[in-house]
Amino acid sequence: MTEWIRFSRDNQLGFGVIEDEQVVSYEGDMFDLHEPDGEVFSLCDVTLECPVPSSALTLGIWNNFDAVREKQNLPQPQHPWYFIKPPTCLLGPGGVVQHPQSYTGPVIYEAELAIVIGTRASHVSIEEAAEYIFGYTAINDVTAVKIIREEGGYEQWCRAKGFDTFGPCGPTIRTAFVPVDQTIRALVNGEERQNYAVSDMIFPPLALVSFLSKCQTLRPGDVIACGTSLGARSMKHGDEVEIAIEGLAGLKNTFQLPS
Repeated sequence: MTEWIRFSRDNQLGFGVIEDEQVVSYEGDMFDLHEPDGEVFSLCDVTLECPVPSSALTLGIWNNFDAVREKQNLPQPQHPWYFIKPPTCLLGPGGVVQHPQSYTGPVIYEAELAIVIGTRASHVSIEEAAEYIFGYTAINDVTAVKIIREEGGYEQWCRAKGFDTFGPCGPTIRTAFVPVDQTIRALVNGEERQNYAVSDMIFPPLALVSFLSKCQTLRPGDVIACGTSLGARSMKHGDEVEIAIEGLAGLKNTFQLPS
């Protein structure tokens, strides 16, 4: 099981794998041909960056957990409902989530499991889907929740979720991770606020990859945020939010109001 990262050191960007508190640096393409470049750094001497490419789209799934669906009295969906977050929302571990200056209202965290696509995928079957997955990571699907229904009859999911810094992701991409019944948690300043199981998904990861690949071509590095369950709440200035998924590295970010 390999943990891939992107990192910066001495104003240089790189990628590699973590091995025993060290970073083995690679050259080439994380999702294609690559090999070690001969350099090894101590993990404490590099800064972890967002592990997916800066061009990656995030496809977010809405209401993919029965607990949320039942609370909102919604029928069983016939297919996944999704929205798109732009690449400019991506943020690495330790980065600061910024409250948009153009918005007045609550901003919420949403702890989610994220799929990272490894191979260009179009019209993929569920049976083939695993072959197109590079690995899994954690994501916080940050949302300016008031925007979604601020104008009667017009729901604005992409705007509400697409502000800069609204896609913290990482810190690593773990391969050979098999999502079954792992626990997904959100902790705010160390206090648990969300706790739910991967097994509660209505549409599991392989079904999501298959469905979305029939809607649009998925590119290497693109992210699928698998949806969240109950417990998503607003953040206050200075809050530290950790997304902790059993078997994956924890993702921590802080939230900041405009100065």
